[in-house]
Amino acid sequence: MQYQLEKVTLEKMIQLYSFYQQIPASECGFENPAFGLSISDFEGYLQKRIDSANGKNLKPGRVPSTEYIFYVDGLPVGLARLRHYLTEDLLKHAGHLAFAIVPKFRGRGFANILLKEVLEEARQKSINKVLLTCNLDNIGSYKTIEKNGGILEKTENNERFYWITLS
Repeated sequence: MQYQLEKVTLEKMIQLYSFYQQIPASECGFENPAFGLSISDFEGYLQKRIDSANGKNLKPGRVPSTEYIFYVDGLPVGLARLRHYLTEDLLKHAGHLAFAIVPKFRGRGFANILLKEVLEEARQKSINKVLLTCNLDNIGSYKTIEKNGGILEKTENNERFYWITLS
């Protein structure tokens, strides 16, 4: 199998539209604001994600973040968002990184590979320590985080807080 991690682009909008509709709007703490959008609204969503990666047109309190699509043999199976730095609010909820796998591709080890790839992107952005949070009952996520070196710092408000130190 061939794996590839790519930043979102408008060039693959039609393929990505279908992909984003396969990820629930809200599940285990992961939010997909593109779920249920019309195709024309989805184009605007992608443009906002591209702008965010470049630190452009950020709403107050938001930080730059890059949205990545994880492909397996050319098919999009997962996505991740990497925030470039943390605010006080992000330290209390959300952290640097969020990821999701399309339900029909779960249980195949793709989340582990996706997380490894995004951690490498964080390393390239000179992020030395990455905070990830997940719901207490999200067994798949916390096992993936732990498998990638996540050290549990605390549990609070139904969330686990993990740090991964990048070398």
